[in-house]
Amino acid sequence: MLHVQVANALKNHPLYAEFVQVKNLLLANGNKCWIAGGAVRDFILNRNPLDFDLVTDATTEQILKTFPNAVPVGVQFGVVKIPLALGHFFDLATFRREADYLDGRRPSHIDFATPNEDALRRDFTINALFWDDENQQIIDFVSGLKDIENKIIQCVGDPLVRFQEDHLRLLRLLRFSIQLNFDIEANTLSAALHLVSHIKKTSGERIWSEIQKMIPNINWPVFLKNSLAVKIFEFILPIKTERAKNMHQALGFSQI
Repeated sequence: MLHVQVANALKNHPLYAEFVQVKNLLLANGNKCWIAGGAVRDFILNRNPLDFDLVTDATTEQILKTFPNAVPVGVQFGVVKIPLALGHFFDLATFRREADYLDGRRPSHIDFATPNEDALRRDFTINALFWDDENQQIIDFVSGLKDIENKIIQCVGDPLVRFQEDHLRLLRLLRFSIQLNFDIEANTLSAALHLVSHIKKTSGERIWSEIQKMIPNINWPVFLKNSLAVKIFEFILPIKTERAKNMHQALGFSQI
């Protein structure tokens, strides 16, 4: 059973003991503490996440009261950093809705919300899962488990909306498809190809961060035939379509 697999993998993770400490403090105050997003996906896929994000129904004020040493970076978005040993942090966020993305990167404001509403604001279904460690169960509001089983990446909700909210999601879509060897759902791919020029509005630092995560998993002969990859890198570098097969050279790699 998947819940047993996730539970066992989590218990063997080096951050588990510190997670339990954070969870127990929130539980003592009557609040939830779930693991959210990519870490849950990775545990299901037998991948070992380097870290994981936490979500709770506690308000920001309650979190800061419970964790006096918390770093209020991102507090305007309902997120604080909980310091751990060796300089690590947990990102702890309140379940939230987001609205009015005006800069193609972040919402202008957030509202506290239910777990279901929080899942609906996320980028891809495979990243919208939660792990409730207290009850040892995966929480799935968006059929993310089905998409993991079918090895498909698709947006939560309308893909045109998701990509216009945060343009970096275009590159994240490509990265996840490469890292996980998953296919991209037809409507999600169509929307990404339609909006691919928006990647130019994303900072070079954010783009490079995604590329660095992608590079170790790239199979170049396959990558150079990937329509989304070709279009994205035409805008990033830029490279003309007829020269796209050589774009690995522009990234500093030797000949295949």
